Amino acid sequence: MKTEALKELVAGLDLQTDLWWLAMILSGFLATFLAAFGFRDAGSFFIYLAVLVRLAIAVGISQQPFGGVFGRLLPFGLVAGVFALFGDHMLVNWSEGGQRIYPDRSGVLLSSPIYLPLLWACSIMEFGYVIVRLWGLIATIVPPEAATGATMLTGGFIASIWTACTDFWAVRAGWWSYGSGKVILGGACALYVVIASFFIYCMLLPLLVRYLSCTGTRVYAAVRYGAIFGGVIYLSYVAAHVLVEHRI
Repeated sequence: MKTEALKELVAGLDLQTDLWWLAMILSGFLATFLAAFGFRDAGSFFIYLAVLVRLAIAVGISQQPFGGVFGRLLPFGLVAGVFALFGDHMLVNWSEGGQRIYPDRSGVLLSSPIYLPLLWACSIMEFGYVIVRLWGLIATIVPPEAATGATMLTGGFIASIWTACTDFWAVRAGWWSYGSGKVILGGACALYVVIASFFIYCMLLPLLVRYLSCTGTRVYAAVRYGAIFGGVIYLSYVAAHVLVEHRI
C-alpha cells in the first residue's frame, strides 16, 4: 500500500490541529448532551447547531496553512455523506426489525432528514482525523503495513464505542428512535448500528490512502472515493443487520 501521501498528511499534524479537532468533537458532544438532557423539546435546533458549528470550524481551518488534513477530509466527507443516504434508506425501511424512525416533522432526502449528509461529513472528518493521527503514532513503532492493520481495528473499535454512547443520547433527544428488533441495547440503541460502525470505520483508512494518492484532480478523487465509501456504509449496514436481526 502506497503511504507516501498519508505520511505527508501526518507530518502536518500537531497540537494546533489536535485542538481544532477537539473543538469540533466537543461542540457536537455539548449540543447532543444539551438536546438529550437539557432541552428535549428543542432537538431539531441542537442537531442543526451541532452539524453547522462543526462544519464551520472544518471549513475555516481547511483554509489555513496548517489545516491541510481538514482540506482533504472535508470534500471526501461531503460526498460520502450524500451517498450515505442510500445506507440510511435501508435503516428506515428494514422489513425484519430494528428500523430507524425519524420524527415526522423532519424534512426528507430519500428517507433521511436534510441534515444527515452533513452529519455524516462531520463524523467522517472527526473519525478520519483520529484514524490518521493513530496511524502516524503507530507507524513510529511498527512498519507501515502493521500500523495500517492495527489502526483499522482500533479506529473501528473507537467508532463503535462512540456510536453506542451517542446513539442513546440521540434517541433521548428525539433525533431518531428504533423499532422493535432482536437486540436493542438499553431499549434505545440497535446493536447492528454499532457493529456497522465498526465495519465502516475499519475500511476508512485503506480508502483514505487511495484517496490521498489519487493522481486525478481533487474533485475527481473526492467524488470517486467518497462514492465508494458511501457504498461501504451501505454494505456495512446490510451485513450488520443480517448478522444481528436475521441470526444466520
